[in-house]
Amino acid sequence: MASSSSSSSLRNWTYHVFASFHGEDVRKTFLSHLRKQFICNGITMFDDQGIKRGKTITPELTQGIRESRISIIVLSKNYASSSWCLDELLEILKCREDIGQIVMTVFYGVDTSDVRKQTGEFGIAFNKTCAGKTEEESRGWSQALTDAANIAGVDFKNCKNEAEMIEEIANHVSNQLNVTPSKDFDGMVGLEAHLRELESLLDLDSVGVQMVGIYGPAGIGKSTIARALHSRLSNRFQHNCFVDIQWESFRIGFDDYGLKLRLQENFLSNILDLSGLRISHLGAIKERLCKLRVLIILDDVNHMKQLEALANETTWFGPGSRIIVTTENKELLHQHGINNTYHVGFPSDEKALKILCRYAFRKSYPHNGFKKLALRVTELCGNLPLALRVVGSSLRGKNEEEWEEVIRGLDSIFDHQDIKEVLRVGYESLHENEQSLFLHISVFFNYRDVDLVTAMLADKNLDVKYGLKILGTREVSGISFDTSGINEVIIKKGAFKRMPNLRFLRVYKSKDDGNDVVYIPEEMEFPRFLRLLDWEAYPSKSLPANFNAESLVELILSDNQLEKLWEGSQHLPNLKKMDLRHSYNLKQLPDLSNATNLESLDVHSCESLVEVPSYIGNLHKLEELKMGFCMNLQVVPTLVNLPSLDFLDMKGCSQLKKFPDISTNIRSLVIPDTMLEELPRSIRLWSRLQFLSIYGSVRDPLVGRADIEKVPDWIKDLPRLQSLQIFGCPKLASLPEIPSSLDTLIANTCESLETLASFPIDSQVTSLYFPNCFKLVQEARKVITQQSLSACLPGRTIPAEFHHRATGNSLTFRPGFFGFRICVVVSPKPAMGEHIRHYSMSRICINGCPTDQHILTGLREIRGEHLCITQFNLSGEARSLELEKEILLEIITTHQEVDIIECGVQILTVETDRTIRSYESISEQVSADDVENISGGSNEFDELRV
Repeated sequence: MASSSSSSSLRNWTYHVFASFHGEDVRKTFLSHLRKQFICNGITMFDDQGIKRGKTITPELTQGIRESRISIIVLSKNYASSSWCLDELLEILKCREDIGQIVMTVFYGVDTSDVRKQTGEFGIAFNKTCAGKTEEESRGWSQALTDAANIAGVDFKNCKNEAEMIEEIANHVSNQLNVTPSKDFDGMVGLEAHLRELESLLDLDSVGVQMVGIYGPAGIGKSTIARALHSRLSNRFQHNCFVDIQWESFRIGFDDYGLKLRLQENFLSNILDLSGLRISHLGAIKERLCKLRVLIILDDVNHMKQLEALANETTWFGPGSRIIVTTENKELLHQHGINNTYHVGFPSDEKALKILCRYAFRKSYPHNGFKKLALRVTELCGNLPLALRVVGSSLRGKNEEEWEEVIRGLDSIFDHQDIKEVLRVGYESLHENEQSLFLHISVFFNYRDVDLVTAMLADKNLDVKYGLKILGTREVSGISFDTSGINEVIIKKGAFKRMPNLRFLRVYKSKDDGNDVVYIPEEMEFPRFLRLLDWEAYPSKSLPANFNAESLVELILSDNQLEKLWEGSQHLPNLKKMDLRHSYNLKQLPDLSNATNLESLDVHSCESLVEVPSYIGNLHKLEELKMGFCMNLQVVPTLVNLPSLDFLDMKGCSQLKKFPDISTNIRSLVIPDTMLEELPRSIRLWSRLQFLSIYGSVRDPLVGRADIEKVPDWIKDLPRLQSLQIFGCPKLASLPEIPSSLDTLIANTCESLETLASFPIDSQVTSLYFPNCFKLVQEARKVITQQSLSACLPGRTIPAEFHHRATGNSLTFRPGFFGFRICVVVSPKPAMGEHIRHYSMSRICINGCPTDQHILTGLREIRGEHLCITQFNLSGEARSLELEKEILLEIITTHQEVDIIECGVQILTVETDRTIRSYESISEQVSADDVENISGGSNEFDELRV
């Protein structure tokens, strides 16, 4: 078995778990709950749905068993009545012996002894199965049951309840899966000690959400430690993501809101594995992740805005989630309320020497005759791990004289406060081509996609992908000119004439102080082989007549004075991205019929643009088309059936009446504030649609009538739809069943809306917002207030289940262990004309101290009093509360547009928390009359509700 176990650890398993079970006994009960827990823990289980059962197990099942790391045998009362199950058992035990598969047993309602000896009811069932079988078959099954009963397992009779049993099994499986950690970090000096300390700090068995900070100086190894931790822990979580914060690469061209939105889009795309995901507001992380157990590592954070964008509150993430932040700035962690911190200090002299030797000699000690030299280099590098790695790598294979030469160089230049000169040693040891690649990357392509870098450098005779492996970096190089703070910039016609090899040009403003003015001549001579032109606020009305765009990969000209780009047609074989947003005077798009590789076209807020040319239908690689707020746009080609189109934004195209026939592959469609008369009926076939936003002046958002009265039933058949927003439909009276994938539903100012269809049992919905829907019936109101984690709807009476109540914005109560739900009654202030004009949040304070959690207290155009609800999780600083003592809760508004009339609290228990997440399963048992007649303190109702 030793050899089998060794080979097992090296196999590439398709599944984490295979379960052998009797379907009638456990499929719809125990097994379904276990499968759900495995999903939450990120454990992949073989699914036998669709496999027809016969007299013998199928090849698919045999393969499923052999490709699973762990097999779980669920022994129930009828398990032995199935020859299929018994044959599965034989195969599982064979895999245990041959390939070292891990096997667990679960005794579900059967006695261990009965299984081992085939006695009792279990034995009767077994004997019936053996009838008519050969003695050899029967003896083989009998021995297999005896062997299985002798394997350590979980017995239901030893557990308090099924939930405890499932948790024990899931934890055991998770631990077994973690016994074979990644080999990527083997041999790293001192790493294991760091990981042990951090695992203790993370308290992985706690159900609360934890944020932990790792801090220390640059080059000390924080990122390496974080990556190793991610590698070790990632398979314990439902989703995980390592985020290399790329602040500088996002900063240019965005305000703070746009910057955070961009960070959230990239983050959610990575953690949910959804390429090209687009979001429209900053609540998306909470909407998508608040039910998921996630592991998130935010590496190299240097600004509070990064934390605010990606991990502003622990309530954004599901129970058991862990968020790890690495930074050089300890104070930044404390400012964000991250008090669980770990300091990475300089290694000891002994460990520092080992690090150097690992890279210089590929072992933990120096070669004969090199010890004094190695000690001297270690001293000069100040025991800084990054310097030791870079210098050590550059010294590999060199003789003693070459070591002495490097030491002399280090001795003369080293400054313990500046690592740049130390790293120069590593740079100068690179091959000439690798140095060239490093310089290109270090100025212009930091944090850019490898394929894009390859395209940009295609004519430089550089092996980008090989070079990136050698360099181990994604940093950037070229001319990058910040015009901020310069009152007047004059660029002459021949400024680039002596730069025939210039490929990358960027002109930008890091600060918009309004004072800088740039002058360029009409016939500016741009380099012929320019591949990137990124010029913010380009000052001329057009590009020069001699401008050659043949080599361009990206053209970014935002906030400019352009009326046109160029005349006639250009050969554009390399162009992938064109960004002309905020070109307010642009009257026509250039001829892009030859841009057959174009992937992104952004003409957002090109207010003078009237027509989108017909050639757009030939851009078959176009993935995103942004035309929002082209207020005079009237003509779009009838057919825009682009197979790659993923994202289409036509928000605010207030003159647009006809919607084009577009690809059914689209994921995000944003069309509010238009005059569209109808959408294509093919929308029901858009199986990949995730985000749909329709409101404003849309006459017929879904079915083609002048005033929408009904949302078609087929909306439930959109399998990936995650957000549905319907605004301003005064005749809409009811909503049909929603798809189970939906997590956000907004119906704003639908004054006739009364009823909602029942939600799917497996509904993922977390946010239900129904502002200005004044006719909602009691049953619909009950679903909204109890089914979601965040809600808003008209009302002035706090629901009965919120037992603790007080007038105003504060109250005192004992919180309980599982947290609590908050409900507030808000009213627009009279001075605002009874309208809240924008989305607003209020901070939740405990005992006078602000927490990192908020409650929505305003949506656009709320009229009259509304109920706003959220769930407060006891995590982070809130876990330090003395739960047996009363606390003071305050809701502090951060705006001046609403008054908080009343507030209430519902204490959560295990049962009530489950109720909020699975209300639909019992909603039909309680009528509206029942709710109205049951008092707030009714124990009977509390039990029924759970």
